[in-house]
Amino acid sequence: MHANNLLDSLRLRPSTPQPRARLRRARKQQLLQLARYREGFSVTAPSETAMNEDTFNISIRKFLKMVGVSSQREIEHSVGAAIQHGQIAGNESLPARMTLEIEGVQLRVAFDGVIELE
Repeated sequence: MHANNLLDSLRLRPSTPQPRARLRRARKQQLLQLARYREGFSVTAPSETAMNEDTFNISIRKFLKMVGVSSQREIEHSVGAAIQHGQIAGNESLPARMTLEIEGVQLRVAFDGVIELE
């Protein structure tokens, strides 16, 4: 009797669609949650003309990458020159401010921080 139970448990059984259906339902739930999340951040003009959000996001990323790389280069150059000319010792904490402006949407935001040299 024990051997029969073991054989029964080892026999191949037709796979049930339940696990796949469960995965499909879970994926559908994730997509719905993502859609609801993106809805809150959807960018559409008042005339209900939607823009291409992928193009918009890629453009933002390119701009921020350019700003980040260029800003770091300028900061490194300025701090190096200031140390070389004796204006700073090289162990200071330098207050910094970055201002983002986008004229077409009247955006002006300042970001404050500190650049630590040591």
